[in-house]
Amino acid sequence: MSQSLELDIELYFWMIDRGDLQDDQRNQVSVQRQKVKLHREHSQRLLNGVYIGKLMHAVRKIILKKSKKPFTLDPVLQNLKD
Repeated sequence: MSQSLELDIELYFWMIDRGDLQDDQRNQVSVQRQKVKLHREHSQRLLNGVYIGKLMHAVRKIILKKSKKPFTLDPVLQNLKD
């Protein structure tokens, strides 16, 4: 049985805006709870690391922009999306 994950609504729409995740009508958005329950297909991609590499690169860019200091990701993290 596939596990369904929930994301904070802010993170979900940030990922959509960045193009890391497609807005899918099968995902259940609860404005009242400020959560999005991901459809099993998207949950599986998150659990399998498909989205993790994309998120790590986004975090890296934000850190570089804000700190103005060198920051490198472990090259092994690139393998997560593969």
